[in-house]
Amino acid sequence: MSPMAPTVTLSQSMGMPDYPAYVPSVWLRYSDSMSFGERLYNSVIAAAELIVSEVVFQSMDQEMLDDLYTYPGHRNCPPLDVLRKSVQLTLVNGHYSVSYARPYPPNVVQVAGMHMQPQTSTTVDLKFKALLDGAAHGAIYFSFGSNIKMSDLGEHEVQAFVESFRKLKQIVLWKWENGTIANLPDNVYIDKWFPQQYILSHKNCKLFITHGGYHSLVEALHYGLPLIGFPFFTDQFYNMRFVIENGFGIEILLENLNVNVLVDAIGKIFSDKSYKKNAQTASNIFLDVPVSAMDTAVHSVESLIRNGVTDHNLPASTRLNWYQYFLIDVLVLIGVIVSLIAIILCKSINYLRKIINLKDKMSK
Repeated sequence: MSPMAPTVTLSQSMGMPDYPAYVPSVWLRYSDSMSFGERLYNSVIAAAELIVSEVVFQSMDQEMLDDLYTYPGHRNCPPLDVLRKSVQLTLVNGHYSVSYARPYPPNVVQVAGMHMQPQTSTTVDLKFKALLDGAAHGAIYFSFGSNIKMSDLGEHEVQAFVESFRKLKQIVLWKWENGTIANLPDNVYIDKWFPQQYILSHKNCKLFITHGGYHSLVEALHYGLPLIGFPFFTDQFYNMRFVIENGFGIEILLENLNVNVLVDAIGKIFSDKSYKKNAQTASNIFLDVPVSAMDTAVHSVESLIRNGVTDHNLPASTRLNWYQYFLIDVLVLIGVIVSLIAIILCKSINYLRKIINLKDKMSK
């Protein structure tokens, strides 16, 4: 199971095409339409990831496997690279409506949204229902997920959010993990935990302010909500680039945050109806599938069990060495042939010149 878009290393192990000409690295903020310089840098990053993975991380991962996964007979476990090659099915948290389109082989199944578990008002705390039902001007949900602690933000950033929200008529549900916030306006409600999917699905929720994590993006577009994203690391910049290019939302870097910037961004989301329209269009595409992501995942796994472990769905690229996959041996042979032809032509031309010069001297 891959919780995010496949990296170059994972793509290689799955035999999945990962051409840097149009597949941007998840570590970069590039789109699938790259300039020459971006394609060059994207290629360098892809090559570096493969080399570092092979030279550094493979041995480190093997050590962790040997040290941490201990059970009777664990020393007889095959090496990690052998285990990787034996994987018959990979479930990827991806879909072309929430990330850039790319080819997937039969052994890779996209299941974005598999984690979605719609909640009803009967399954959540009544205080959340009351807050949302009473939001006459709409509600904004603000969360940076579980990996980023809001309480770790600097005082300047926290107060910038506070003063920005003070200017709004909408209520703001703010996921805050540590105590209270000084000088909090009346329209802002903080809590250590919110039922995120229930909030995003509520008719009065109009905007999601997020860190740009992939699960948050999937959940927002599942319900057709526009975003304002504050990316911090890894694939969050990549995700927000996709959001911006497809008109779902606006990106703000934390170092550029101030009251005017955030209030203007929120105002733009509410005044420009294209953000909501584009988010709803992506949602319609995302949900327009014959069966749910969970049913797709279950069927894929059960089908593999029913039919036995075979290699019929594995592309031949999983059995190729790196130099075969990248046609290095073919390119070397072509280079040798072209070089030999060039050498023969050069020597032939020189030989003909000598003959012509010799004839000229004899005629004189």
